[in-house]
Amino acid sequence: SDEIWVAGTYTGEKVYRWVSNPTSSGKDVKLYDTFRLSGGDNDEIKMMTTIGDVLMIGNNNSLSTWNDYTLQTFDVGVGCVSFNGYVKSFGSLYFIHYTGVYSTSGGLPALVSQKVQRYIDGATKAGLEAASAGKKGKSVFFNIGTVTLYAPDGSTDKTLSNVSLEYSIPENNWYVHTNV
Repeated sequence: SDEIWVAGTYTGEKVYRWVSNPTSSGKDVKLYDTFRLSGGDNDEIKMMTTIGDVLMIGNNNSLSTWNDYTLQTFDVGVGCVSFNGYVKSFGSLYFIHYTGVYSTSGGLPALVSQKVQRYIDGATKAGLEAASAGKKGKSVFFNIGTVTLYAPDGSTDKTLSNVSLEYSIPENNWYVHTNV
């Protein structure tokens, strides 16, 4: 599992490995990719990044932190659903889940997207799983693809293409852009 590559010669996908060295049955055994996140699902890890003094690890519906000594799990039922669906800005990590955009500084995440919830609810599962996040200035952006907005009676109101949600951090306000 240990590999050394000359800079610029390897362009493969990142592979995250976690080493656990149990001493069950009196034998030292190396096991890779064996830790479980809370929530009981075994989805692929979509987010692994440092924030504050911890490493934040997330899959579709689970979050954990690693502080060089212990793995702490958050049993809140949210995680990051896209490999490119998270971004750090001004000391906080923002990430997208099926239920909204969340923010954390290394502790429990907080939902910050209540004002644009109908756009997230109207996005497709595939659109959220392919979402990309970025930042510019004092704003973070989440591109979520095609969104269908619904009227109060459940009928289709309108369909928007190439939707990008902008969160202005100092204003604590959201802006919706289309055809981006």
